[in-house]
Amino acid sequence: MPLYLNYSVGNAIAFNGAAFSCISFIVFLASTQPFYLAEVLGFKHKDNIGAAIGTLGVIDELAAIVFAPLIGALCDKITAGGKISGSRATIVMGFTIIGVSFLCYGKLASHFYPDLAIFRTLFALGVTSTMSMVTVMFTEISNSDLDILSSLSGIKRSFTRQEDDPESIQRLLSNDSTEDLDLNPTPPTRKTGRYAAMMGISTGLGAIFAVSFFLTLPARLQTHFPELSNKDALKLAYSSIGVLSIITGAILYFFIYAKDNNAALAYQQTHISTTGTPTTGYFKLLKHGLMISKRNTRVQLSYVGAFVARSTAVSTGIFVPLLVYNFFYKSGICGGEEATGPGKIPSKQDCHEGYIFAAILTGVGQTIALVTAPIWGTLIDYKRLGNTRCLFLASLCGVLGCFGLCFHGIGENSDAYDPRNITSFIMVGLLGISHIGTVMSSMSLLSSVVSETKDSISIGSISGMYSLSGGLGILLITSVGGKWSDSWIHAPFFILGTFHIILLSLSIRLW
Repeated sequence: MPLYLNYSVGNAIAFNGAAFSCISFIVFLASTQPFYLAEVLGFKHKDNIGAAIGTLGVIDELAAIVFAPLIGALCDKITAGGKISGSRATIVMGFTIIGVSFLCYGKLASHFYPDLAIFRTLFALGVTSTMSMVTVMFTEISNSDLDILSSLSGIKRSFTRQEDDPESIQRLLSNDSTEDLDLNPTPPTRKTGRYAAMMGISTGLGAIFAVSFFLTLPARLQTHFPELSNKDALKLAYSSIGVLSIITGAILYFFIYAKDNNAALAYQQTHISTTGTPTTGYFKLLKHGLMISKRNTRVQLSYVGAFVARSTAVSTGIFVPLLVYNFFYKSGICGGEEATGPGKIPSKQDCHEGYIFAAILTGVGQTIALVTAPIWGTLIDYKRLGNTRCLFLASLCGVLGCFGLCFHGIGENSDAYDPRNITSFIMVGLLGISHIGTVMSSMSLLSSVVSETKDSISIGSISGMYSLSGGLGILLITSVGGKWSDSWIHAPFFILGTFHIILLSLSIRLW
């Protein structure tokens, strides 16, 4: 029996739209950090911009670590109240907060402290809210009564009718109607991989959209408005994307799945053996989620997967652009001071080429991740592989990509490594494959545990812990990797490779 009833195609579209939008905003901020610090706040490479990025990452993830469990429990508490869906309310709040933080970046920031520290904390609160709810919504769709193929076929048949039933399409796309509610439908075969693939494609498209449209937005704004300086164009881009984030949250409010609490309660009373009355207190819900995490090794492995997946996302979103920034500034292409000597490219006063190449390199990694998402979905559903073995394969790709990039940089000028080579593209591509595989496998593993235990009471708290684990990974790699990158630009990738070795070992152990 599915835990989430009356899940519609419209809800599925909203879920994937939320994943698309959230990732695109995260990638934009991460990818433009070096340029924002240099152009808006006047940082130069000699000012240890890598350490500054690491400091912002620490601020971001400390906030996320504090907020994640609390936001997850808040989602459970709102849902338990029965008046509004917890995931719906929380994700709208998240996108609104992200939008406000971008507007602050674009309009108010003038100093690193305290401006960026405050605005980055605000951004962390918004991202933690949205990412935690994406995990909740993935669990909902994976354990719902939606059969995506049958639903799409039903919509197609409805469009072919002339005037027999003009309201049929609306009923298929809406979850508001409770007519003909069947508390005992025949559940479709649980194929978490197919929904993980949908999510992977959406996040991949979101990342590609960010690097191809958001990241190049400052350059295109200057093309249309030549009077804009680099600083003003970047600030205008931040403000515009902030408004877009707020609008996104408002639109999603009307389409996010709202759980039918009455139907779920009827199912639990009929099919689930419980001891005592389920608690709905805020901290009791949080404690219940923590206890589930403590005694289930597969949930714990999914948390390690989140730790590594988010670390990989940061390395692709922050440290790959930093690799590009490092070369373009030190070679003089982006107005650096070290633009003399044989083989050096003459200095220019703009960073358009840096923006474009950063978009190309990260875009290649995201495109490869997008293309491989359906493959990962198929492998996850394949009985001889499944979630745990797919985590092993994903971590193996991460090990090859990270250490391959590090070893390739040994023979180069370590002070200004030139990423414009085929090896860099291949290794970044492997990181993209690893990232999408780790995300999909770990989230599918978490969803399968909820499906087997039939415990949807604390899914928000469990998802909050999942986000907290990811935050710990980002905290470690941004703080240590950011500072170390000022002396060795490949340091973050060496640290990430070590993370992947740990995940690989744990996957083998549970395997």
